[in-house]
Amino acid sequence: MSNQYHDAVTMAKQRLTQSLSQRQTLGTLMQRELGMMLEKNGAELADAVSNALKENPALEEKRDEGSDGDGPAEGISNQADERGQETTDTYDNNSDDDPADLGEHRYRGGNTSPDDVWYTPTVVNQPTLYEYLDQQLGELALTDKQLAIADFVIGNIGVNGYLWRKPNEIADDMLIDQGMDVTADEVDEVVRLIQRLDPPGVGALTLRECLLLQLLRKPQRGDTAIATTIIDHHFDDFAHRRLEALCRATGISLVRLHQVIEHEILTLNPRPGNAFTGGEQSVSNEVTPDFEVEVDDGRITLTLPNRIPELQISESYALQNAKYTSGAPLTVTEQKERKFIKDGYERANRFIEVLKMRQQTLFDTMNAIIKFQREYFLSGDERSLHPLVLRQIATAIGKDVATVSRATNNKYVATPWGIRSLRSFFSEGIKRKDEVGGDEDQEASAHEVRAALRDLINHEDKAHPLSDDALCKRLGEQGYQMARRTVAKYRERMGIARAGMRRQKTIGSQPTQVD
Repeated sequence: MSNQYHDAVTMAKQRLTQSLSQRQTLGTLMQRELGMMLEKNGAELADAVSNALKENPALEEKRDEGSDGDGPAEGISNQADERGQETTDTYDNNSDDDPADLGEHRYRGGNTSPDDVWYTPTVVNQPTLYEYLDQQLGELALTDKQLAIADFVIGNIGVNGYLWRKPNEIADDMLIDQGMDVTADEVDEVVRLIQRLDPPGVGALTLRECLLLQLLRKPQRGDTAIATTIIDHHFDDFAHRRLEALCRATGISLVRLHQVIEHEILTLNPRPGNAFTGGEQSVSNEVTPDFEVEVDDGRITLTLPNRIPELQISESYALQNAKYTSGAPLTVTEQKERKFIKDGYERANRFIEVLKMRQQTLFDTMNAIIKFQREYFLSGDERSLHPLVLRQIATAIGKDVATVSRATNNKYVATPWGIRSLRSFFSEGIKRKDEVGGDEDQEASAHEVRAALRDLINHEDKAHPLSDDALCKRLGEQGYQMARRTVAKYRERMGIARAGMRRQKTIGSQPTQVD
């Protein structure tokens, strides 16, 4: 009896371990797919949905309840409706349980209908690769020396995303150009930090390094691990298409090698900087807003339009999956068919669930941004924008910083004051005295500092323009505690020339306004 009991316990433990392992694998897979979905804008998401409908027969567009034809079988409709629904509910934040509750604001989700008003793509200014990297550097805990090195390093990254100079060369350049004595190892350490930023592969010196950086961000299992080995240790064979040598080195068949190359390596981006303004294949500056914000008498309404069809699992697949999971004996042919049906069913189910998670994450993210930047949405005044970093939003919605980074990258919101990039609501804080000479420090946003700097330059004596030292002093008198090089950095990012280039010698010349 004891042996039978022991065997039963062992089998139960094995089933539990297998079940937990499957759940963990599914959770990791869904998180990976969610990350990929979050990075897509509206047009890219529509393409992804279209491709999924073509490739997976278990997935189909949800039929209207009043349409002709038989609906899903009883017992399946609830599940299909539940999983197929995409931000069709009205979001009302009157609940005290909402972690990003905005009090008087209300929220609603949009859904496709024949009467929808579609945005015509609007021209907006997208950030350059340099600006995007600079924004992310604000999220890193760097010393002043590391920040100076990082600023110099990203200035040497080309529009395609590659680093033009080696660490020892950058160290020499900094000594000559800035009189700053840094070692090649210190530069290399900062380069490694920058290579962890987005877009994946940025800051690489070679194509091999660029591809390897992208592969190393993925879980090193299965075909991904093989692809990493190929690029890391056998790149020359890969570059020269020595397929037999690669098969011997990795111990896989030629068929599987083709799969690894096609699905793991050829899907990588060899020019990670090209998606930004100024890249060799720079994307158009025309965008369609991902969010719509309306303001009416102090009430802010956020809409997340859903321009993709509602999806559900095919009735036939749902019925067949139910049949094959009933526990009834199966023939050899049915067992093979069960694997095919189960795979299609699970992929469709997961795709629908990931779409729901994407929409909810985007909605929660924009919801939290409005909470932090409420004054701007009510007034449209950039000077009312508060210092804000991705970590604050991540904490507010219970997600990690990487998720928020993906949710805000390349996303736009239509406001009564124009279309803005979600990333434009983020900026590092600058220390400022509450009152000149006061004891209490506050934080001003970069937007506020730029407005103050622009105002000083617009009202300076054009015959004797303010130097960076003078600008630093004037800003200090207004309470902004900044170093001279920080002021110079802001001025350069605003596209404003140094004092010598702004000097006007013509008598009676009109002051030049800085936009």
